[in-house]
Amino acid sequence: MSPINRLYTLVFTLLLSVNFAFSQTEEQRKYVFENNHEIENFILSSGTTEALSTHFHSEYTYYDIYLDTPDFLLLRTKLSLRFRKRITDDKKRPITYGFQLKSEMDSLNSVRMEIEETELDFYMVKSDTGWVPLPTLLDSLFEHYDKHPDQPESENIVKTIQLIESWIQFKAEGAIAPFQRLRHLGFVIREIQSLRPVTCGKTIRRRSHIYASAEQSEQLNLERNRKKTGDLPKFFKKNPGHNWLLESSLDLAVFYPLYTSKEHVARISEYEVENKFFQPEIGRQVLEIYEAELIAKFRAIPKMDSKYKQAMELFGEER
Repeated sequence: MSPINRLYTLVFTLLLSVNFAFSQTEEQRKYVFENNHEIENFILSSGTTEALSTHFHSEYTYYDIYLDTPDFLLLRTKLSLRFRKRITDDKKRPITYGFQLKSEMDSLNSVRMEIEETELDFYMVKSDTGWVPLPTLLDSLFEHYDKHPDQPESENIVKTIQLIESWIQFKAEGAIAPFQRLRHLGFVIREIQSLRPVTCGKTIRRRSHIYASAEQSEQLNLERNRKKTGDLPKFFKKNPGHNWLLESSLDLAVFYPLYTSKEHVARISEYEVENKFFQPEIGRQVLEIYEAELIAKFRAIPKMDSKYKQAMELFGEER
């Protein structure tokens, strides 16, 4: 299937996939800034704009390995596929792993397709010395590129990558959610089996609630966000007068190529804002108010590209 026909298949599938379960994130918008220092100070100080308030509540660390075919077929068809390790403040599960397929945003108001396999702890990979948990292999790559990104890949790292590729080849026809969706989108087994790690990186994510005080809600003529009490973050349970509207993440990321490329590092800074209001259309209006203030106050520039696409462009992959 040609890349053009495959793209048509992807669009058609996204429109007609009601019989196939997948999760969608809320509406999101992303921004970059001329002065990252200004927006960092705003986030860390729980700053306010004229219409809205923010509350910085946590800092997470993510490690990612993105996969693609030798001819970068996912990149060309506006998809990304990654292994992710999350380190959060969740006391029950502070470390989790996921395997996630996403589509690129095609407009500033679009909702991305998102398919995730969440339980990677159960997968084992056969090595010369026995069975190895898949997360252990991922951790070997994460640790190497976190601590020694400028050092050549050791024999152990090369073997680790080969073992991850062997898992992909073995599971390509199986019930792994991202692989199932790729097959449904028209990818053939040999294309899925050819997937291999192409970049590894680390992201520091600073999370903030965006809300309206009782006075701000009145000025904006907003009713209360009708979220179940159990779905509300702790901050809003403690401050019932505050109206939860949006959630934001300031991401500072660095990626390294796992293949010969023009550049040896990609540094990415972006700010993502997500609609959390129970009425999506009203939430979008609030998001647009916040966006206008970001542009006026910090000279924000709207951005659509995923981190994967940005990193690959910085590495010199023009698609």
